[in-house]
Amino acid sequence: MLHRRLFLPAFVILTVATVCAQTPASQDKFFMSGPLRIHYLDWGNAQKPVFLLLHGIGRTAHSFDHIAPRFQANYHIIAMDLRGHGDSAWSPEGAYLVEDDVKDVEALADQLKLRDASSAELHPRALFRIW
Repeated sequence: MLHRRLFLPAFVILTVATVCAQTPASQDKFFMSGPLRIHYLDWGNAQKPVFLLLHGIGRTAHSFDHIAPRFQANYHIIAMDLRGHGDSAWSPEGAYLVEDDVKDVEALADQLKLRDASSAELHPRALFRIW
């Protein structure tokens, strides 16, 4: 019985490492939203429609590392770190309303010249749809 308990975690770690090694990597990129430097992950495929992924409270754009590659063949996947999360800058004024998130998404769309994008929001505050 002791061997099974030790074997299972090693198997799980090996499996997770193998799956992670096989998924296409994203690129870390940044854009400016007013004075804030906002981080996003880009899985490429610029010829395809954009699929914007927004994370939940206490999460980051890396929350989508495991699922983004599944959509990469059909979409240009972008996962944004909302302000104050992950590698995005914190707002010195404490501006964390839904309206502030919308401004950041609009800045991303303007700077990357995104049109006809789809979005998936996994954020309680992100009950908005830009496109």
